[in-house]
This record gives sequence, structure tokens and C-alpha cells, in this order.
Amino acid sequence: MFPLSNDCYTINKITSFYCMSSCIYLSALIGGLLLTDAFNYAGSYSFLPVYFVIIIAELLKFVYIQSVNHKELSFNPKQGFKLLTTIFLLLKRTNIVEVIKCAVTIALIVVVYFLMTILFGAEAFGKYEETFMFSFLLTVLTVFPLCLHFGSYSVTHLLAGGKMNDIFFLALYRNIQMSLFGAWVGAFVIPLDWHRSWQVWPIPCSTGAIIGSLLSYFISLFQFFSDPGRKSISKLGRKSH
Repeated sequence: MFPLSNDCYTINKITSFYCMSSCIYLSALIGGLLLTDAFNYAGSYSFLPVYFVIIIAELLKFVYIQSVNHKELSFNPKQGFKLLTTIFLLLKRTNIVEVIKCAVTIALIVVVYFLMTILFGAEAFGKYEETFMFSFLLTVLTVFPLCLHFGSYSVTHLLAGGKMNDIFFLALYRNIQMSLFGAWVGAFVIPLDWHRSWQVWPIPCSTGAIIGSLLSYFISLFQFFSDPGRKSISKLGRKSH
């Protein structure tokens, strides 16, 4: 919701941080869910703490990215990074109208995912809680980061078939693709006659969506560091900063 810098060095720094931090926290989240069998709660309100973890992680990344993007919010070697001060300054600059637009966009996307899930075979009324929670998870994984960093316009722009060459936007776009693909792949185990507890809707789809999101950031990170043009941009950026 705040304009990002057009400086290639800054965008590269933001993208690498975002993808790295996403890989770390999503790996830890998936590991914790697997060790505690908490994935079995996917689709119920008991799974809400996982949503909160994802949302808080995205907000913390957003705060750091804004500190990189705006010098007046950046780290101070003598005073350190004042998290509360930065959050306060960001709140002062927040456009309330844009926040409302993002909230409406997110709510609409939840409905869209809900309807799409029903069209793909989910029960409309028998398991409405599970279907709603799954739709909410997809929205938190895909659209929430996009609204947070690029605003509500980015979602409508994407739905209209528009594209952006910004590598940070492309990383978030790949996250949408892989999250949805992971959810789709997860659905294949539901009808199999294995009689496993994790085959119940929407556990495999929720698991697939989170794993797909993680894989998308690993792919983006690999492409980012394998790009030969990145090194020259980084060198020029260090000289100018």
C-alpha cells in the first residue's frame, strides 16, 4: 500500500529478504505442523493460530521492507531498529481508503475461492466451515501479501490479465500460482481408498497450498541468485548507497 522504490538495488534487496524470510518461517511452520499433527485441524477454527502466524509474519516483513524502502524508517546503527516507532510512522501514513479497498478485495476473494472450491467438487452446505476456512487460507497465502505490498489495484490488475516486470511482484505472483497448484495436487489423495485421517477434506489441499507457497519462494530465490545481472546491479547499488 506504500509505493516501492524504483531503484533496482533496493528492489533486489527487498526481494531477496522477502523470499529468504518466507522460506525460513514457512519451513518452520510446516515442520511444526507435521511434528504436532496440527495439519489434522486444517479446515476447522482450531487452525486459526496458523492463519495468525502467517499474517503476523507478513506484517513483520512489510515493516522491514518499508524500513529499507524509506530511509527515514531505516535502521540506525546507534539507536537500533525501533519497531514501535516504525509501526507508528507507517500508521500515520496509511491511506484509510486504500485499507478499506484492500479489506473489501480480500473479502471478495474469499467468496471467489469459496465458489471455485464448490465448483471443483467441495460440499456446499455439508462442510461449509471446512470450505470457508480453506478459502480463507488461500486468501491469506496469496492475496493478502499482494494487497499489503502493492495495494488493491494489483489484485484487479492481475485478474484483468495485466503483468508487471517488477521481480518482487513476480515472486508474489509465482506464490499465487504455486499455492493454488499445491492445493489442486493435494485434492488427488482425497478420493483414494487409504482410510487415512489426513485424507479428509480440506487437510490435503490446505497442506498442499502451504507447501506450494514454500516451494514458490525457493524457486524465486534460486532464480534470483542465478541471475547474472543481479551481481552487477548489487555492485552498483553498494557504490551508490
